[in-house]
Amino acid sequence: MFDDIDVDFDCPDCSHKITKTIGWLTAHKEMSCPGCGVTINLETDDLASSMKKLNQAIDSIPKDITIKF
Repeated sequence: MFDDIDVDFDCPDCSHKITKTIGWLTAHKEMSCPGCGVTINLETDDLASSMKKLNQAIDSIPKDITIKF
């Protein structure tokens, strides 16, 4: 559900603006900056864990709601 949301950040070496999706970030451990080529280590374990919990919480929302007067 949230995998297609864009996350913007800057390269820690050259400040090149980088945009990746949450899904991409949670699936990779490193990337190369398109500006300078430096390898950027991605520590996304907390992000992946939070996204898993968020998706589980959304899945637990009742599908049918009864309104009583």
